[in-house]
Amino acid sequence: ASGNIAARPVLVLNGRQQWEIARDAWAHLGAADKPAHSLFHREAGGLVSLCRLTQDSDGHKTLQTLTPDTLAPLLRRACDLVNAQTSPKCERRYGPAPLPRWLPLDMVHGTEARAFLPRLKGIVGCPVITPAGLLLQKPGYDSASGLYLDAPEITAAPESSHASEALTRLFAPFAEFPYQSPGDRANAMALLLTPFLRHYIKGSVPLCFVEAPTPGTGKSLLARCLLLVSK
Repeated sequence: ASGNIAARPVLVLNGRQQWEIARDAWAHLGAADKPAHSLFHREAGGLVSLCRLTQDSDGHKTLQTLTPDTLAPLLRRACDLVNAQTSPKCERRYGPAPLPRWLPLDMVHGTEARAFLPRLKGIVGCPVITPAGLLLQKPGYDSASGLYLDAPEITAAPESSHASEALTRLFAPFAEFPYQSPGDRANAMALLLTPFLRHYIKGSVPLCFVEAPTPGTGKSLLARCLLLVSK
């Protein structure tokens, strides 16, 4: 059956250049994805690293690279694929059309997606300080930083007067390790805080190496515990 289709977006597949069709297909996908923000172009992956967020076995978010096979069903759900037809009375009508095999391939390897999908810098599993110096604490995608926070929301509003007390409480679980100097203790705290500040720091951060003068003093436990906080 054919007829006018108004309930869903329409992607006309005939009588047009392929780049126009691919551009409009991304426009439909981008519009359909805006409420959830599950489709991105990855900042570190170039033009072909178009990703969607899925769930892993631990319940955390993970990235799955979009391929033509994974993109095709998303496109079918986002819009109706049709061919335009002109009736004898010059009325424009639409008829259902199959998805061309070339279209998902062109969409994945083309450059049109950047105009319709948000950039993704990375996924973080804990609240972090953004490059703008703000605390990212609302779960989901943050367009200003390009980060996706996969963690429960923090509703507290800390004040600067709380910083000293917070530092004392934060270091309490690590205070009994046999540090050789105050510098060792400071380096341990630096490792603890680096994941929270990494996106705020421009450039590189120091590589951390945990060592001990003798075996069995807890260096492996210390390293695991320091990084567990930001996992």
